[in-house]
Amino acid sequence: GTDLFVQRPEQMPNAPIRHVFDMNHLKGITQKEGHVYLGAATTSEDIQSSEIMQNIFPDLRAHIKLVSYPPIPNLGTLAGNLVNASPIGDLTIFFLALDSSILLNKNGNYREMKLRHFYKGYKQLDKDPKENIEAILKKGAVKVRKVSHETMDKVREAAGLTY
Repeated sequence: GTDLFVQRPEQMPNAPIRHVFDMNHLKGITQKEGHVYLGAATTSEDIQSSEIMQNIFPDLRAHIKLVSYPPIPNLGTLAGNLVNASPIGDLTIFFLALDSSILLNKNGNYREMKLRHFYKGYKQLDKDPKENIEAILKKGAVKVRKVSHETMDKVREAAGLTY
C-alpha cells in the first residue's frame, strides 16, 4: 500500500503482493439490520462521501480531514490503514472508538474479531500472514453526541490530564 511504497520503494514494483484497491467486491459501504459493513478496499474518501456514514456522523468529513494526510483519502484502503498498525493511522482510532470488528479471510475460512483484539502491540497483529481483511463491521446502533468543553475539562481533570 501507500506506506510500503514509501518504506520500500525498490522492492515494491516486483513484490508478490495482492493489491485490494481494484477489487470491487471488497469496496463499498452497506447497512443491513442495523449493522454497517465497510469493505476492506474502501477508501477514506469513500467513507467521507458515503450517505450511510454521513447520516450516522454528520460532521465526519471535517473530522477525517483533521487526521488524514491529503493524498491518502483517494488511494489508501481501510484495510491497509488498519494492517499498517500505526498508532497514528488515519482511521484506526475512529474504528477502535466505535468498538468495531474486522472480518478476516484465509482461503475461505472466515473469522471475526474485535479490532481492539487485532492489535497485540506496536506493529504486531493477531493475523496469520495468509489472512486478509475482508471487511470492517460496526454492529448495532451508533450513538454520537456532542460534548461540551466544560465536560471535557472535567473528564481530563478526573483522568489527571493537564494541558
